[in-house]
Amino acid sequence: MSELRFLMVRAICMMAAFVLFAVPLRADPFVGTRTYTFRSDSNIGDGVQVHAMTAEGAISYVGGSNYTLDFSSPDANPIDMVRDGDWLKLDAPQTFVTDATIHAAAVVSDGSGGAMLMYVQDTFPGASPNDYSVSYSVWSDVVPNVSADDLVGQWEVKGYGHWNLLHDSSPFFHTSEIITVTSLGGSRISVLDPTQGTFTMLISGNELLPEGPLWHDGRMFMTADHLFFGNIGVEDYDPTDIGLGIGYVSRVPEPATLSLLALGLGAMIIRRRRSGI
Repeated sequence: MSELRFLMVRAICMMAAFVLFAVPLRADPFVGTRTYTFRSDSNIGDGVQVHAMTAEGAISYVGGSNYTLDFSSPDANPIDMVRDGDWLKLDAPQTFVTDATIHAAAVVSDGSGGAMLMYVQDTFPGASPNDYSVSYSVWSDVVPNVSADDLVGQWEVKGYGHWNLLHDSSPFFHTSEIITVTSLGGSRISVLDPTQGTFTMLISGNELLPEGPLWHDGRMFMTADHLFFGNIGVEDYDPTDIGLGIGYVSRVPEPATLSLLALGLGAMIIRRRRSGI
């Protein structure tokens, strides 16, 4: 190898090393300890009565696709969860506490915000077959400076949940749809949703608040990149038709940016392997 060619190869290797080691890897968005504020009902079999509760919980990475969710209670067992793309989910029903089985759990997070749900059945002697508790938590650690105009455009909603818990034994499932947001000026937006129709929301700090009935109980918080939501739903025509869901919302890229995204596709694939969203 000529001296010039050797120097060129050496320079390329040094540049590659700089790129690999000078750019820090993004921290795992799931791992860490947090005080979760849950919206819960301890027994949907006797009607939905939502209340607030807090619990200290820690998510730890075990290895491979495996994580544990551990609440700081001597009565609670660690929950084994598996990563599936942007989500952590319960792989199979587990004994959560004595005389209680957790049938569904899920977490989605981008590191600065997220959402969690839990669906647990009481199994103590004499418990009703419909003695299930539902819980969700939504959070954001940032307060983005956002106006109604900033949210204009199309957004993709990705959810995980179940819409009829007491009458349908099928597993929780994923959903995806596109919504369109228009500005009503100031802090008010109009949302066109293919399943919910058109409704309005108010921006309040890092939270979006529905103006009028949208869900039985729900919260939606913003981070710099996403909106996270959770809700408990009850159908007006049947108070026993109860649903539970969480999810996140991300902006649909404008057509003019698609060519730029194509150029950065390799970097995006690497980034998604290392981060939650």
